[in-house]
Amino acid sequence: MTSHEDHPGERAPTSLFREPLLHFFVVGLLLFLAQRFLHEDPRDIVVTSNVKADLARRFEDVQGHPPDALELSQEVKKWSRDEALFREAMRRGLEQDDAAVRSVLVDKMQALAAAEVSDPTPTSADLDAWLAQNSRRYERPIRYEFEFLTVDLKEQGKSQILRLEQALAAGEPPHQLGQPLRSAHLEARAMQGRIPQELATAIPQLRPGTWHQVDGVGEMWLVRVKRKTGGLPPKAEIMDSLRMDLIAALRQRKVEAILERTVRLYHVEEQR
Repeated sequence: MTSHEDHPGERAPTSLFREPLLHFFVVGLLLFLAQRFLHEDPRDIVVTSNVKADLARRFEDVQGHPPDALELSQEVKKWSRDEALFREAMRRGLEQDDAAVRSVLVDKMQALAAAEVSDPTPTSADLDAWLAQNSRRYERPIRYEFEFLTVDLKEQGKSQILRLEQALAAGEPPHQLGQPLRSAHLEARAMQGRIPQELATAIPQLRPGTWHQVDGVGEMWLVRVKRKTGGLPPKAEIMDSLRMDLIAALRQRKVEAILERTVRLYHVEEQR
């Protein structure tokens, strides 16, 4: 049997793979090929039938008619030019430090995630829970519809207030009592500067439907809040908004879950 010692100038083929220098060159070659394969887009641009169909649709949306052969050819030429410039920009890494491009790409990722999500079908219990948690979103500004009579104490005295109260209690119309009558329909904050401060402070506290006496400096008023509007409407009145808002919120939760799975693939290290 011939041994390795019999032929010292020859080396077994398998021993070559144990050489560190060879390992270095093989690994280097693999890394070079991987770099070329993963990070360098080919410069061959293929205009597919789907691309042409999309270009034709966009042209028709803008121009109002389908493109003829020449017009479509021009659109393809424009698209090819933009595609070449886009790919070259990516090859050069121009997107890395551009906040606008970064934002567009992030939005694209969000859009792709949203495309994976279907609309949920919320139940009545889901809608009730959503309304309970977000009632302020659907509340309308509270407005007060009111009217008031003004009595000048220097000219008429407090006895006039008593006479007016008796007439109103007897059912006489306030506009027929010979006193200035004003009415308005305002939010509490809108009353400031438009009516006497004493009235603006008192009106939100008054029970609707009843005449109340409000004292001022040199004046007194008889005021009635006819009705108060606003606040949280009945559920049936806002059902469409409730359903749309809840569906949107549920969809967004699913989108965020999809995006979070991608984010978790990355390790974030904050330098100080």
